[in-house]
Amino acid sequence: MKIFLSLLIASNLCLAQSVKVVKRGEVVPFDGVLFTRQLEKDIREDMEKLKRRNDVLTKINEANEKEIDIVTKRLSLYQEKSKELADREVVSERDQFIKNALYFLSGAVITGFISYGVTQTKR
Repeated sequence: MKIFLSLLIASNLCLAQSVKVVKRGEVVPFDGVLFTRQLEKDIREDMEKLKRRNDVLTKINEANEKEIDIVTKRLSLYQEKSKELADREVVSERDQFIKNALYFLSGAVITGFISYGVTQTKR
């Protein structure tokens, strides 16, 4: 795998059709960039580090997507519960109004009967 990567990198950078090892001072049949073995090793290590970082970032991205899904589900649940509580509050206010109206009417009727009884007793 390391050899394949180094060949791939070397072939891409020098734009040659083939890759061959050259000794210092040897003439090559094309223009390009030559690497030292240390530079090739450094590039290979950098590529491996980048792959590991990419793997870690991919895992982090997947975890963030799962967290976003959870937060979205929680939000929809909270919205449903909030709407349900708001609907209950409207019903409760309406029921309270009806109770108050009935109490008022029953108080008025009772007061009317009492006043009627008082006027009948004085006659």
